[in-house]
Amino acid sequence: MWSFEFLKAIAERAVKSFTGGIVAFWGTDVLNIVEADWGEASAIGAGAAVVSVLLSISSSAVTSSPGPSLNNAEVLTPKG
Repeated sequence: MWSFEFLKAIAERAVKSFTGGIVAFWGTDVLNIVEADWGEASAIGAGAAVVSVLLSISSSAVTSSPGPSLNNAEVLTPKG
């Protein structure tokens, strides 16, 4: 479970969740970058990233799959 490919897949999901959390925090309002509350947005994004990592780890543990996918749609094979 802790292969380099697995960690890369988790990192990709976490970055996407972080970005999604920030976008969800701002909503559909017009973004004023100068006055944005970057600290709060980053905290929400970080929370989403942590949840994503925990879900990836638990999905792999439940399915005994080498990948972080719950339905084994993404199966990672070690390079080498």
